[in-house]
Amino acid sequence: MPLTVLPEGLTLDAGHTLLFPDPALGEMYACKLAGLGLHVAPDWVDQNFPAAWAAARDAQGGLVYGTTHEEGLAFWIEVNRRLFPPGKLSAEDLESFVGDLYDSYARAENWRVTPALDRLLGYCRELAIPVALVSNWDQRLRALLTELGLVDRFQTLVISAEIGIEKPDPDIFAHALHQLGTTAAGTLHVGDSWREDILGAHAVGMKALWLAPTDTTPPQALPRVYQADSVEALADYFALAIDPVR
Repeated sequence: MPLTVLPEGLTLDAGHTLLFPDPALGEMYACKLAGLGLHVAPDWVDQNFPAAWAAARDAQGGLVYGTTHEEGLAFWIEVNRRLFPPGKLSAEDLESFVGDLYDSYARAENWRVTPALDRLLGYCRELAIPVALVSNWDQRLRALLTELGLVDRFQTLVISAEIGIEKPDPDIFAHALHQLGTTAAGTLHVGDSWREDILGAHAVGMKALWLAPTDTTPPQALPRVYQADSVEALADYFALAIDPVR
């Protein structure tokens, strides 16, 4: 991660950057579907879910997650309609199953926060670097962050369902920069999605840190774009800025 200058501001993605489903998605599916008398292997869900989500996203008109609970839930129903083979679940069972999932993942008990977040935010506070959370998420996120005790840890929360803009639209990043009072060139965005996080931040002139395994090759070489395998690596970088002998 060859960052050479500390950013004047930091923006962080939420899902699969700071927050991770716990239990994992496949395990949750297997457990809840068993209650409907269906056996689905967790690995099958983990392997097929990304393609179903991407297909539903690409077919969606307007915001993926919408701006209301009803619109968010409708999107997740469509994802799961594409995930399961025809006839696997009746329309009624599908809606009931997805509604149960929607409620379950609204609760803090089903999410894990990356352990490095507390350390990273502490370093940012010590270095006077303002931090924003910038997330494509439905209307559940603010309440979830409140339950997790994270709302007050950020200078601002920029949630797509609340402001009606989703990454990679540069306007969502511009909104975050305005809220932080920092420049695009001096602000670093961190996220796991090349399309939503990296290309979106790059388009507005920000630096970007792509979270991906070290053996993953970026889809393209872009200036001001870096790579690390975890938020912990970023926290380590900030720690060295505070105390180079650590």
